[in-house]
Amino acid sequence: LIFITFISQARAADVMLIILTEKNNVQNPFVTAVMQGISVVQTNSNGLTFDHISIVLDRGEEAASLKAFCTAVESNQFAAIVDLTWNGWEEVGAKSKVNGFPYIRLDSTVHHFVKAADKFEEVVDFPIPPFP
Repeated sequence: LIFITFISQARAADVMLIILTEKNNVQNPFVTAVMQGISVVQTNSNGLTFDHISIVLDRGEEAASLKAFCTAVESNQFAAIVDLTWNGWEEVGAKSKVNGFPYIRLDSTVHHFVKAADKFEEVVDFPIPPFP
């Protein structure tokens, strides 16, 4: 009798992402939509696998959050940093740029458009009439 044993090894993901989120699930519906999108891409990509490491930004404890981010960067190989925080994590964006890390900022809010409209009004000096 010959026994053949199959040893299954955990295969590392083909694409590892570091995903930055906000404490208290500030943008939870958006984060959920992005994760579902990644799952759909994986399902339809002929064996390409995705995984992620979540880093939570606590604005009240930003130094600790940054330390967690740096630890994740130092100890993992990753394809990109995906920032899903409320208004971006500027320090991580700057560190990513300096170190040549792909940094993708995704935003589901409209505050950038509001800022642009305010700036346009300042530059053009075109007062917007009040609402009736």
